Amino acid sequence: MATSALILSIFGTLFFTFGIFLVPLATDFNWDIGALSAALSMTLLIGGGLAIFVGRFNDKYGPRPLVTITGILMGAGYLLLTRVTELWQVYGIFGILMSIALSCCFAPLTSTIPRWFIKRSGVATALTITGFGIGGIIWPIIAQALIDASGWRQAYTILGITSLIAITSLAQFLRRDPQQKGLMPYGYEHVATNNKPETPTPRIETGLSLKQAAKTTQFWIFGGILFTHLFYVLLLQVHIVPDAVSSGIPRTVAAGVLSMFAGASLFGQLLVGIVTDKLGAKLALSASLALGLLALILLLLPAKVWVFYLSAALLGIAAGAVIPLQMLITADLFGLKFMGVMVATLTFFGTTGGAIGPIFAGTIFDVMGSYGLAFLVNSAIAAISLTLSVILLRSKSKLEARL
Repeated sequence: MATSALILSIFGTLFFTFGIFLVPLATDFNWDIGALSAALSMTLLIGGGLAIFVGRFNDKYGPRPLVTITGILMGAGYLLLTRVTELWQVYGIFGILMSIALSCCFAPLTSTIPRWFIKRSGVATALTITGFGIGGIIWPIIAQALIDASGWRQAYTILGITSLIAITSLAQFLRRDPQQKGLMPYGYEHVATNNKPETPTPRIETGLSLKQAAKTTQFWIFGGILFTHLFYVLLLQVHIVPDAVSSGIPRTVAAGVLSMFAGASLFGQLLVGIVTDKLGAKLALSASLALGLLALILLLLPAKVWVFYLSAALLGIAAGAVIPLQMLITADLFGLKFMGVMVATLTFFGTTGGAIGPIFAGTIFDVMGSYGLAFLVNSAIAAISLTLSVILLRSKSKLEARL
């Protein structure tokens, strides 16, 4: 769990620093914000699609070889970014290297945690994903400081070396499930017989296949929730700093908005782990999405520093909570047997929405010169996400009906 958290903290640079590099790159090469934003969208869309196939591999072999690939490709991608001179080169790096890195990391790591915990799975999943939030707190500030001190090329060099060494090294400690180490999941009860030492017995995993799950209403509702949720979260994660800068807020102060988002995300991940074990994952999801909608409504107010920071805090709590809830709700609705491919497929819904959101906002800005309309539409998307979560809350899956 600790190893996965550390890996996710470094992997988070892919998302949390993109908005920091957006303005320097666009300024140096005279690229449109919308066109440059498409690079991360490619990563989300292609990587999310590849994750479905990677999920099948993870279900069988575990995350270690996959996360090793992530470290190699992320490191290579960042180092190659120091050499770019054309926009198509950025597309190639994010569309190929970073896409594969994404598919081999997030879903394999997070879908593995429920295999290690029966009791307190909500807290365990949340604690693991806090690594992602911790990375989001520190990396935007570090990236901005590196850019200010040495330029964006040197900053990408440091990110590349860090990713290559740290992620590939930590990946070697990962295992698919506790039985590979002669252990059983936390909370699994087994009794010794004939006064002999206890020996782990195979745990029988149950669950719906992807084909079976796709025939349920809950699968598509949950997919719709993730699509709309990541649409508005990634839109803001990429564009909230450029919006703050265009509103006259200093770059260093604007970069702090992303750190506030990440810090609040960390708090949300910790809080939801406790809340979920007491109230249930579905109710926690609806509450989180309601908080996200409130955050987006705040951004419709006149641009002030406190508005950006408060909105980032509320959205961070909501976004942080949804990450572990995705794993928990997937396990509740569809079981553990095909957890890897199930999480990856549902994640593809989210990454598709996350791919569209940044391009949409960037295009609006390029055409209209402001993010006003994009943020208004974003609020409407958040309202749809909340509505779908209420529908999911009132429904039962085939697996739940059997219990």
